[in-house]
Amino acid sequence: RKESSAASDVYKRQRRFFFLKNSCVGTQLTEYNRLYKENSAIYHDVCNRFGLSDSTFWILYILRTEEAPITQSDICVALSQPRQTVNSSLKKLEREGLLALSGEGGRHGKPVSLTPQGLELAEKTVDRVIESEQKALLDLSPDEQKQLLDAMRRYNAMLNTRMHDILFAQEDIHE
Repeated sequence: RKESSAASDVYKRQRRFFFLKNSCVGTQLTEYNRLYKENSAIYHDVCNRFGLSDSTFWILYILRTEEAPITQSDICVALSQPRQTVNSSLKKLEREGLLALSGEGGRHGKPVSLTPQGLELAEKTVDRVIESEQKALLDLSPDEQKQLLDAMRRYNAMLNTRMHDILFAQEDIHE
């Protein structure tokens, strides 16, 4: 009888997921996730074409788009990546002669800057991507640009609010 109850429970949970998957919202969520992955794949393909890891590309990107001085902490925040992950990538790029960690290390770490070799690489790779992004955005009308950004900001805020319970739940999900 206990097995029957457990099986029934699994069936109900699967059925609830199936309902969400086949609802209008489920269809839209599936499409949103597909578009998000497609967007990520576009950048990943460009990284591969340039012979860069995604991490290297995005660090170069931040160094080209953010106002100097830029620290390791700034890069972590901009990329939403843990400090250890960014630090490993920065050390690798420093060994390759693409960037320098120099100057006074304040509360947020040492400033990160491109070397001449790093600047040359960024100009041949990241700058071309930024130019393509700008052109693609300009292909949208000013209204469409605003709607796209407003919708993304609102969705991210709502998603963050809805995820709060998951992020700060007290129960152990591994039990």
